Amino acid sequence: MRRLLFINKFSRGFTLFEVIITLLVVSTLGLSLYTMMGTLVSGSSTPLVWLGDQLELNGVMEKITADHENYILNQGLDLTGFKDRITNGNVDTNTPYYGEYTVQYNDFILFDSSNTEIPGGADLLKVSIGRGEFSITALFSQ
Repeated sequence: MRRLLFINKFSRGFTLFEVIITLLVVSTLGLSLYTMMGTLVSGSSTPLVWLGDQLELNGVMEKITADHENYILNQGLDLTGFKDRITNGNVDTNTPYYGEYTVQYNDFILFDSSNTEIPGGADLLKVSIGRGEFSITALFSQ
C-alpha cells in the first residue's frame, strides 16, 4: 500500500516578520508585568515594617508604665524625676533604657472646667512617644 504525502509548499514555518512581531509583543507584556510586580513586591514589606514599629512602640510604653508604678512606689510622689527618666530613656547607655523612640511631648498638663487640656500643673504628666509613623500618648499621675 502506498502512502501519499501531501506537503504544501507554503507551510515551511514562521517568517522572520512573524517572529519579530511575536518577540515584540511578548517583551512588551513581560516589561509591563515586571514593572507591576516590582512595585508590588517592593511595597509589600511596608505593612510589616509598620507592624514592627507599632509593636516595639507598645513595648516601650509598657516598660515606661511598669517603671512608673515602681518609681511611684519606691521614690514617692515625684513626677519630675520620672519625667527626666522618660526624656533620657531612649539612650541605651542610660538607666533605665526603655527602647528606641522619640519624645514628642513630655510635660505636665491640667484640664480646665470645660475639660480642655492646658499646659501647667504638677499632678498629671502627659507623655507622647513616637517611632516611625506612629505615636502613643499616655497620662501618668502621682
